Amino acid sequence: MAAQQQKRNKLAEEQEEIEEMQHGPFTIEQRQETYKRENNQLPPPWAIMAILIPGFIEFWIILSTPSYHWAIFVAFLLGTTFYVQHDISGIFRNGAVSYLDN
Repeated sequence: MAAQQQKRNKLAEEQEEIEEMQHGPFTIEQRQETYKRENNQLPPPWAIMAILIPGFIEFWIILSTPSYHWAIFVAFLLGTTFYVQHDISGIFRNGAVSYLDN
């Protein structure tokens, strides 16, 4: 009876060692938190502001310059003409992947 108890204790200790080697010294919650922190998709707030502020200024420059208005209008007309002449909506009616499969 005592020999079986010692075997069970030894197996339990070995199992704990194996789990410790697999998971390391950190708990599952700590690993999940680290994973979330490392895989954050958004840049830091200062970087977002560094992108938005110059973008806003450039947007107002475009709005305040009449030659940009004409360039945007001509680009819109050319794009619309290309879209209609080449039947882009018909090509992608069933989705982009179905068009690429043919």
